[in-house]
Amino acid sequence: VSVLYWPVLPATPMWLGHALWAWIVWAWGILVGSKEEVKQVESVEESKEVKEDVKRVEELRGVVPFKYKKGKETCVVHLVRHGEREDHTNKGWKGKYKDDPPLSKKGLSQAKDTGAYFAFEAVEKPVVVISSPFFRTLQTAGEIARPLKCPVCVEPGLSEFLCSRSFKNDPKLNPRVPDGVQIDHSYTPVLDTLPKHPEKEASAVERFLHVVSTIADRNPHAIIICVTHRFGIASLVESCLSRIRSAAKRPINYCSITALIRRPPTRSNPERSWAYKDEVASVAHLVESSSIYFKR
Repeated sequence: VSVLYWPVLPATPMWLGHALWAWIVWAWGILVGSKEEVKQVESVEESKEVKEDVKRVEELRGVVPFKYKKGKETCVVHLVRHGEREDHTNKGWKGKYKDDPPLSKKGLSQAKDTGAYFAFEAVEKPVVVISSPFFRTLQTAGEIARPLKCPVCVEPGLSEFLCSRSFKNDPKLNPRVPDGVQIDHSYTPVLDTLPKHPEKEASAVERFLHVVSTIADRNPHAIIICVTHRFGIASLVESCLSRIRSAAKRPINYCSITALIRRPPTRSNPERSWAYKDEVASVAHLVESSSIYFKR
């Protein structure tokens, strides 16, 4: 023991060396313990901040869980944004119909992933696939409808928001039907024609809400898949949230899925209303998920 203290305390008695060594060990334990306590406090504070951040992100994304009793009549509408546009990935793209670009190669892949997802989910229920008349949405709807072995219904009421910022005049759409897409000509659209240009934001929000609500009421027991555009999905999300926030600023990713539930009327609320089923703008089904989104 004396050898242990010799390099540090060469001229001190053994008992004093023991005392000093014990004091050093005690002080070191206090110092390390205080550091551990600080770390624990910091970790608790950090976890609180993380929870607050997650809650804030969920509010921004509109993740509003909806609990409903089994046996109640509910209708689920799956809102799907079209896949990636060719003119967004290829800046040099110049087509005959500049207001109606097709999907990019990645956009087609996204649409196929979405079709595979619905083919797995849609079991023992009739499926209705309804699409905006724009070429990219018809392509996306075709890839979704193919594995489901059902035709595509064309609904002008689900078309793009025709604001003056995005369109100088009435859009000229490609009259050609995408390859492999089977159109259901027996379908009666809610709106016979495209909205009048220029369209105001409030009118567009009202249009989307009216069209999707009518589609849901027509098909209360079917799996409804509406392939439309970013603004239309965002406007319905904002309507469900009942918040004063511009739908033009809400991110909706390419080929994302937003499931809305058409709730039945109740005594307290005699009119049918909307609520979320799961998550807004989910891309979990895509092989290559991307957080990139664009305004159109």
